[in-house]
This record gives sequence, structure tokens and C-alpha cells, in this order.
Amino acid sequence: MSAPVGPLVSQREFMPTNRLCPRLSWRRGAWVWGLLLGLLVLPVPARVEVSAVVASPEYFQRHPAPRTPQDLRGLPCIRFRFSSGLYYRWEFERDGEEVLVEAEGPLTLNDQGLMVDAALAGVGLAYVFEAQVKQLLAEGRLVRVLEDWCPAYAGFFLYYPSRRQLPTALRAFLDFVKAPA
Repeated sequence: MSAPVGPLVSQREFMPTNRLCPRLSWRRGAWVWGLLLGLLVLPVPARVEVSAVVASPEYFQRHPAPRTPQDLRGLPCIRFRFSSGLYYRWEFERDGEEVLVEAEGPLTLNDQGLMVDAALAGVGLAYVFEAQVKQLLAEGRLVRVLEDWCPAYAGFFLYYPSRRQLPTALRAFLDFVKAPA
């Protein structure tokens, strides 16, 4: 008799940005709390990223395709967990209505490449960036659902102290990023 198996978890740790450069950090999308912590926010010109919910065709032979974010309840999803231990809540938006979903499922990862691999293997639905799965969608190896609910995200934003006296190297880097293309 085999022992019961709980949810699987994979975690890849990254060195915190503030250990690499204590005066500069970045993240995808605007982070309003940064303003409250005395940080300035600088958008970095980049392409807009669009989210995508995907699974393999085999997955949809066993499970119904969700038509609304609420339909995700009870369906196996591949969850993303930040190194802080918090789980990413899947974000959806349509016609001004915003919905956050606490995904449930048998697998938790913190690497979108592994999430795509798990989706290809039929483990569950994955919430990833469209650019990562575009070719797999075109090949029919993945199927996209909830497309009209998936939001687009602005590119990266830099956060740095609001002090007037910044180290010379940091000031030069910020001037470079701010310069017109």
C-alpha cells in the first residue's frame, strides 16, 4: 500500500534584489506601495505582457473548460508561489470588472517554465505570460481559455530612493533609462 501523496512543491530561490543593489529594485507592473515607502517609481520602456490561462488538450478531455474565472473553483490548477511564501492570486479583468482567484491544485511552483512543462503534461491549468506559450498554442500542444478575461500588464518599473543625493553610478544608470530612445 502506498503512502498518500500531498501537493507537490518546487521552489527556486533568487537572491533578493536589495542584496544585489540596495538602492535599486525592479518588478513587473507598478507597485503603489513603493511610493508609500519613500521610493520613486520609474517605468522602463518595454512591451506589454498579456497573461494566458492554458492547459493541454488531454487535460480538457478530463475536465471542463472554464468560461468565467469563478469556474476555476474545483479545477486542478498549477499554482505560483513567491519566495516570500505567498501564493499568486490569478488576476482577471473584463469590462471594468476585476476578479482575483485563489488557484487550487496539486502542484505549486515558482518558475513559469516549469509551470508550462506541467501544463503540457496535463497536470492542470497554468496562468503564465502569453509570450511564453505562443508557439505551443500555435502548435496545438496547449489550449488557451478565459482569453477575454486575461489582463495586459505594463512592463517593468524601477524603484529607487527619493533622496536627492544618489550614488554617481545609480544616477548615471537612471539618466540612461530616462533618456529618450
